[in-house]
Amino acid sequence: MPLAPGNERMDATLARARRRFLKDAVGLGGAVELHALMDTFEQEEKALPLGDFEKMVVDVSRIEKAFGLDDLAKFTPKPGAP
Repeated sequence: MPLAPGNERMDATLARARRRFLKDAVGLGGAVELHALMDTFEQEEKALPLGDFEKMVVDVSRIEKAFGLDDLAKFTPKPGAP
């Protein structure tokens, strides 16, 4: 199931931030440590009480759509707007 508008952008932004954080945290030569951390994150994600992260993203997307919050363009100020 495709992500709701805005979620793809948010997912990509969070993924870049996570990679940057992990790269800084483990240093340039820390590929083994990076993969160990990624495995840990995966295990923690699966241990979430409501299921895995992807399921929660779908659930939140449905709620956003039900309340008309699924189109971020409606809530994003236009450039030059006061």
